Amino acid sequence: MIGLFCFVLAVLASPFKSKLRLEAENAVLRHQLIVLRRRLHGRVRLTNHDRWFFILLYRWFPSILTVLTIIRPATLVRWHRAGFRCYWRWKSRRRGGRPQIEADLLALIRRMSIENPLSGAPRIHGELLKLGVAVAHRQVHGQAAWAAEPGMVHFSAQPRAGHCRHGFVRCPDHRL
Repeated sequence: MIGLFCFVLAVLASPFKSKLRLEAENAVLRHQLIVLRRRLHGRVRLTNHDRWFFILLYRWFPSILTVLTIIRPATLVRWHRAGFRCYWRWKSRRRGGRPQIEADLLALIRRMSIENPLSGAPRIHGELLKLGVAVAHRQVHGQAAWAAEPGMVHFSAQPRAGHCRHGFVRCPDHRL
């Protein structure tokens, strides 16, 4: 009796639905029949193509949740959210660029910068090149101890007196 009542309500409401929505519901119902005919030993096996089809139709027509019978609507929503997470994880992945520095090389750069506070990044970079370690100057500069400690002023960061005319004039050590 309840089923008959639901059927009558659906028939009365169908003229008010859009044609695309009705076609989507029909497509979902047809696809469910195809999946049910394909089942083996009483269990419904959904392929990834089936899941993709249901998710796409759910994206375009969220009202198809009412006609799904072989899967729970919560399952379809869960698949949709998992696909969304997978897409954004793929979209925000690392795209390459400069390779990361290994931990032991990072420790060596820090130790060299702490033990030799007056040598700057170019000198440490040169020493690493002599050791046969291929690393960029910018990576050395960014990983040294003076870059790691925010209040520490390094020798290479201080302005030198003789590099410009004003510094030369103000320098008390110049002799004419």
